[in-house]
Amino acid sequence: MPGLGNGKIVPKGYFITDECISCGKCAQVCPQNAIATGSPSIIRQEHCLHCGNCFEHCPVSAIRRN
Repeated sequence: MPGLGNGKIVPKGYFITDECISCGKCAQVCPQNAIATGSPSIIRQEHCLHCGNCFEHCPVSAIRRN
């Protein structure tokens, strides 16, 4: 059965780039604890509220919006 219309799935939310310095500031401000710190840190999308706290607090602008 074909899909309805020509709709496209568009990713939303935030992701952490390789510019991450693993400072952990994003994880400290995440209300859902959705960020696993590492090199680079990663956002667990299934827990992310898309609030943007991590994006606003990253000192090196390593977090981007989809």
